[in-house]
Amino acid sequence: LDFRADINAFPVAVANLVLPDLGLSGTVSGALALAGRRDDPRARAVLEAQNVTARELQRRGIEPLSLSAAGGFENGVADIDRLDANVAGGRLSVFGTAGEDASDLEVTRAALLLALAYAFAPELGLSGSLDGNAKVTGDFAAPMADFSVMTRLASAEPLRAAGVGTLNAQISGNVDGDTITLTTAEAFIGNGRVRATGTVGRRLDLTVAITDLPLALADVAAPELGIRGSLSGNAAVSGRATSPEANFNVDASSITTTATRNAGLPAGA
Repeated sequence: LDFRADINAFPVAVANLVLPDLGLSGTVSGALALAGRRDDPRARAVLEAQNVTARELQRRGIEPLSLSAAGGFENGVADIDRLDANVAGGRLSVFGTAGEDASDLEVTRAALLLALAYAFAPELGLSGSLDGNAKVTGDFAAPMADFSVMTRLASAEPLRAAGVGTLNAQISGNVDGDTITLTTAEAFIGNGRVRATGTVGRRLDLTVAITDLPLALADVAAPELGIRGSLSGNAAVSGRATSPEANFNVDASSITTTATRNAGLPAGA
């Protein structure tokens, strides 16, 4: 192989010929070089994107995307020298190596706006931000990872219409092969709280506690039901994933739906 391609300020608006509703704009530049044998190729690539945005994001005043990436591939291993994306005041960064036998990747997200989803699903009306980081090592068959994710002031249009407060959540833990360990998994929404700790994998050892969780969360999936009220309880799950054992108790209070309210029926326990 001996191939090279260069792109200079290519307009992403070309995609509007196929997906006109997106209203994409901005430019992409880069270079790709291939060498070696077909069964053992080597590659180097550079990619730069400037002022990339979509019509719905522009309408909502969300800043366009800029991206800078460089890396290569050799001996079955992808080497990411840099992958930095800046969008709407937030940042995504990835660097390291990834291969079938061994990986060493670091991923960092800082203040990424959930409103970016307006480009693809404006009906959700998402707001809030996402932060987090992850470090992945090991091979594809048995990866190991440490991770931490946090959402701040997250919401969606159906929840705002139902008067549900914003979501603040933090999840951290690690992955070792096929087992996920949650050291912290806690979410606050409205006056409610959900907390989970333990492990999930071939064997389970997980506890979940729920306090005053607003049932109006169901409006995201089924707004026509108009469920109101709150849910509290706890659960413990253990044993093998193929035959788990669980103990739980649940209390629901002041439950109503659009149908029961229209019929003048009192709230359920």
